[in-house]
Amino acid sequence: DAARESADDFTRRMDAQEAAPELSIAPGDKKVVGSLVRESAEEGAAAMAEEIAARLKLEEEAKAAAASKEEAAKAEAAAISKQRQRQDSMDDEAEAAKEAEERAAKKAAAAAAEAEKAAEEAEKAEKAKALWKQAVEKVDINSIGFMALKQMLISKGVPPDAVKVPNKFMLKEVAAKHGVNIEWS
Repeated sequence: DAARESADDFTRRMDAQEAAPELSIAPGDKKVVGSLVRESAEEGAAAMAEEIAARLKLEEEAKAAAASKEEAAKAEAAAISKQRQRQDSMDDEAEAAKEAEERAAKKAAAAAAEAEKAAEEAEKAEKAKALWKQAVEKVDINSIGFMALKQMLISKGVPPDAVKVPNKFMLKEVAAKHGVNIEWS
């Protein structure tokens, strides 16, 4: 019945009915449909926030691992240097020093390669984070809640001080000002 609901409202009602089949949603019942759509948007935002937190944690761990490997390589190089000084004083063990030096150089090269690999992984994590911030997200301004929209903008990189506005339409302006990729409907 076109008088009771539009085609868009019908589609939203069918999506809400699919999400909560235990409810009987009548045509034109925008309150129930809106609450179900809002809940699913909030759940999606929470899942994205958890995914970003996990990526940031992996990135920090990769950086810490790279730093510890570099420190170990430096300590090993210092030990080799001390050993080389001792070996230089002993003419009999010149060959042993060269072999130890070669082994240490190989270990240092391997540690440097691992540190480089960890740095590349950290860079990939940063790129993934940047891509997520640039991802276009579809938002229905009439059905999303004010706080859910505010949290989504903060998770997309808008400073928390910038989202201190009184209504959703001003949040829409803040998103445009900060270059957040959102498709409004």
